[in-house]
Formats: sequence, structure tokens, C-alpha cells
Amino acid sequence: MESKLFRCGVIDIGANSVRMNIYDIDGEAGTYAIVTTARNMLGLAALVSGGQIPDRGCEQLIRILRSFLDKAAEFSCRQVLAFATASLRSVSNGKIITEKIRSELGLSVQIITGEEEARYDFSAVSHRFGGELDKRGVVLDMGGGSTEMIAFEDGNLTALASMKIGCLALYRHYVKQKKVPPFPSGTESWNMIRYTRMVIGSKKEFRGYGGTAYLIGGTARTLARLHQRLFDNTGMTDGYRFPAGDLAILKKRILDDMQAGGTLLSEMAGDRMNSIVPGVLAYTEILSFLKVTTVVSCGSGVRDGFLLDFIANRFPKESREV
Repeated sequence: MESKLFRCGVIDIGANSVRMNIYDIDGEAGTYAIVTTARNMLGLAALVSGGQIPDRGCEQLIRILRSFLDKAAEFSCRQVLAFATASLRSVSNGKIITEKIRSELGLSVQIITGEEEARYDFSAVSHRFGGELDKRGVVLDMGGGSTEMIAFEDGNLTALASMKIGCLALYRHYVKQKKVPPFPSGTESWNMIRYTRMVIGSKKEFRGYGGTAYLIGGTARTLARLHQRLFDNTGMTDGYRFPAGDLAILKKRILDDMQAGGTLLSEMAGDRMNSIVPGVLAYTEILSFLKVTTVVSCGSGVRDGFLLDFIANRFPKESREV
């Protein structure tokens, strides 16, 4: 008997990492479940030179994508979708790279805009929390190259912005020397803070918006784990919430650990050691600007929103109701 499930891979080419989720989609119900995942911390943002990704970066990306396609075939995916965020939209040769990928691998990569990314994020968070979504708040997705910010009220999107604030891009721009451990100096950290304040300060419609901040991404997960450690809490980081005021405590703990050599950060952040401090500094400024009261770590993000859009088009609701 043929399975009614439609198995599909979704590849997300980000500035910090390249990820693939393989999903089983129930076309009749319009639902999905993750079968398996794959990740490579390529760090495309750190490879950019002269506003372009060099040939070696493109070659590395193609090798990773080829391995992902092999895995998708191993899991009998019927279709593989791929998109890129700030990783390719922020460089001048992004379209050239997507054409090279299509030519060598037969894989079409869609470079999504910042607005599209923000809308996918909001769709994913709304789907994840459903009726439990707080009445008012902001969704924040901080990646390696950009941060998407979406304000909502009563389940409806009220404002959105895509900002050039990325934890890996901040590190690359302001930390000019290789370091072990890879932590920014006091001056470098202050420059990151000033830049974040300048960018966020132009988003007048978000000033003092309040409510709950739903955070997406690796930095958000690390903050949730660190909060659990410091406050002796347990459980999944997806859906984990804590008072926004605790962020100042987390920031101090992270900076203290950085000064002491980074033992805790090495354990908690792992392969995000060079991006966790810029991420925390930027998040602190953004959340202060927004004046939110609560922080929630969300495991769903742009890949899920992208998939939901695919489901809506591939399995339209009208056909499911027949």
C-alpha cells in the first residue's frame, strides 16, 4: 500500500550554517513531521571578501549540498527544496553561485528577501504556538548575517523589518584579528553595541512595543540553555520562557566567563564560540529597545515557514476538503 505521506527535504543556506530538514508531509491533513536533520557550520559570512563569496567558499558549499542531496536520496525524498537568506542575498555574486549550484547539482536555490524571511518566521511561530501565542509581542530571528523582526498583536502581523545585524557578520566586521579563544575585546564589543543601537534606533514603529519576544536561532537556544543552567531549570529549549529582565544576568555571566577564558561558553555554545558574544550583545540592545517583558525560545523558524508555504501551494486547502 502506497504511503499517503509526501517526503520532502528543505535546505536552508544561512550565513552561519547550512541545514537540511527532511519532513513527512500529510497532504490530506496539511501537517508535517521532521524525519531527520543535517547541519554543517560552514560560516559563509566569514568567507566573504570584497562583497563576494570566493570560489573556495562556493566549492565548499557545493560539496555540502551534494552530501545533503545524497542523504535526501537515502531517505527517499520525492522533492528537495532549497533557499538562501542573507548568506547569498547580501553578496554581489549570489545569483552566480545559485546558477553554479543548479548547473552542477540540478538543485534550484531561491534567494529569499528579508521580508519573505520575516513572514516565514512569523508563519512558523504562529503555527508552532497556535492558540497559545501571546496576545502581543515580537518575533526575532537572529542569524549569522541578518536579524528579522516581526511585531504582532492578536495573531496578526503589524510590522516587519530585516536588519543587517548578524552575530557572525558583527564578529567578522569588528574583530580584525584571529583569537584563541575567539572573544571580542572591550572596544570591539562596544563598537558592536553602538552599531546595533544605530540600526535598531531607526525602527521607530518597534520602539517600546512590549509584550513577549519569541527568539529563533542558535543564539536563542544557547541563551535558553544558559538560563536553565543558572536557574536550575530543565526541559526542552523549544517553548522555554523566562523574564526579559534575566537577560542582563545572562549577559553578565557570559562576559564574566569570557574574561575567565570561556569554560562555560565552550561547553554551552560549542561551534558558535565566535558568534555567541556578538549575538548576546545585539539581543540585549534590541530587547531593551522593544521593552518586552518575557522571552520565549522557539525551535521553529524560517525552514518551517518555508515548508508551510510549500504545503499551502502543493496541497491547497480546497483540495483537502473535497
